[in-house]
Amino acid sequence: MKSQIDYFWRSGTDWLFRRRRLGLALISPGILLFAILVSSWIEVQIPIGDAEFSIGMSGEGAFSLGTTLTSLAVLMALVLMTSGAVITISDWRRSRRRKVIAIECRGLRDQPGKPLEQSIPRRISGTPEPLNLNLRQGIRDGEITDPRAALSRLEALPNDLSTRTHGLDRSDFQIVVGALAPVPFLYYLGCILDDEDDVEVLDWDRHSRHWRDLSDFDDGRRFQVDWPEQDLREYDEVILAVSASYEVDVSAAKSVTSDTPCVVMDLAERSTSSHWSKEKQMELGRQFLDTAIRLSDTGIRKIHLFLASPASLAIRLGMLYDRRNLPELHIYQYDRKNITPFPWCLRIPTGHDNLAQILMTESAKPSGRGS
Repeated sequence: MKSQIDYFWRSGTDWLFRRRRLGLALISPGILLFAILVSSWIEVQIPIGDAEFSIGMSGEGAFSLGTTLTSLAVLMALVLMTSGAVITISDWRRSRRRKVIAIECRGLRDQPGKPLEQSIPRRISGTPEPLNLNLRQGIRDGEITDPRAALSRLEALPNDLSTRTHGLDRSDFQIVVGALAPVPFLYYLGCILDDEDDVEVLDWDRHSRHWRDLSDFDDGRRFQVDWPEQDLREYDEVILAVSASYEVDVSAAKSVTSDTPCVVMDLAERSTSSHWSKEKQMELGRQFLDTAIRLSDTGIRKIHLFLASPASLAIRLGMLYDRRNLPELHIYQYDRKNITPFPWCLRIPTGHDNLAQILMTESAKPSGRGS
């Protein structure tokens, strides 16, 4: 029942704050003004039995502005309707030309699911064009057995985007992204998209089983940052454990890197459904970026990131990370069934090194591109 109430509330909010079309905003008052003027000239008489019913105004009861004012009012109505029609047709042609590139990345379950392009919010105009990234390997459902192969598929995205947007102005396309994949690939997907372009991030609603935009209200809850007692200026590396949905297994994270201090970011009253606000995600991203900058200022050269978060937030954090100026970052994959809970990590390429790598934590040897 609560989900239905939330759905109607979001639908009503979307309608109330929907994007107004300038063309229709001009046509509507033009038609209304013209109708008022015409009604003062026309009287329609409808016989009903022995009586006669009249619609309109005529004779002495007519609404009159005088010849000059009436002519000006008619001219204004025609100008409004004509201008609105021209703008509406122009907007329609622009929307036909504009592309909405729907990047759907799947790397977990082998079910087909609902296509992302069918869930693009109405406020985003343009012709949907799907761009599917299938990282699934069909050997073990919900598990990446060959992260190196999955990484190579993900790294093909920039070329795919360049091909689809070649010759287009930035205003002629919009990127919409939704993903269900292991956290390291979600984060790296955000790094590839970067924060230079306007990217709309959707997420999968496990309860209603469809893609949703981040349209809920900000509940004001933020990360609580717990800094270690050690002086970080004496270290080159640090663990950054970010719990935004589930709790990161900090003890297992510390077993991956020995003698490394740990910074913990824990979302207040976190849950798997506390991320449906774009404004909230922006503030959480600000906290994450500020923490990374502070770590960089203390002389940290490498961050071991252990992230438990919804897909949309993982993408957003990757989009915000400044790879040119911030420390090298390794983000780890969690697998509680494995002997080593974090069997591999993805080394995010930095500004001076454009090569992503898969590193196996069990052997501490690279097993990916650049190895």
